[in-house]
Amino acid sequence: MEIKDTKNNFELIVASSLRYGLGRRTYITSVIPEFIIENMDILSNKIKKSMIEDIKDQERWRIWRRMRQEKLVEFIRKTRKKYRKFITSYRINNTNMIE
Repeated sequence: MEIKDTKNNFELIVASSLRYGLGRRTYITSVIPEFIIENMDILSNKIKKSMIEDIKDQERWRIWRRMRQEKLVEFIRKTRKKYRKFITSYRINNTNMIE
């Protein structure tokens, strides 16, 4: 199969698909790397370096998000203990409301 790429957009499309797939939790996360690996020989070094940086950025984001999530969980635990009576009272008094 031959890809017609008169405007030289193939590499940009491949890099964009990688960015799209990063952080997703669907089948696409396995399809994209397989496609990239199968076509690695036709990608320029510039685009390969760019994709490597995208992956590193995603990993940094995951670490930051995990740290942030830990802080939020800690906040929720502390808040629950402190406001347990208020929350229980709210549920009892507002049984017709969606929380």
